[in-house]
Amino acid sequence: MSTRLRPPPKSFQELIDGWAEENGQDCFAEDLGQKPGTVRVWKHRNRVPREHWALLLTKAPTRRLRVTYEDLVAMEEAAA
Repeated sequence: MSTRLRPPPKSFQELIDGWAEENGQDCFAEDLGQKPGTVRVWKHRNRVPREHWALLLTKAPTRRLRVTYEDLVAMEEAAA
């Protein structure tokens, strides 16, 4: 298994789906301490509330994802 970080996603929907190789949405919910239904709503709205960004940025490398604060801001702006 490669330890290289994957490139940043282009949207929150892509981020949530790609969080893990299988069951990305459920793993995302678990890692962020949220209910799967809550994450489904976030994915549908193509956003993750900012109050969860710090934890997301902490957990992303454990999922081999390269995501920065600037990436999240860009995703947020693109979704607006």
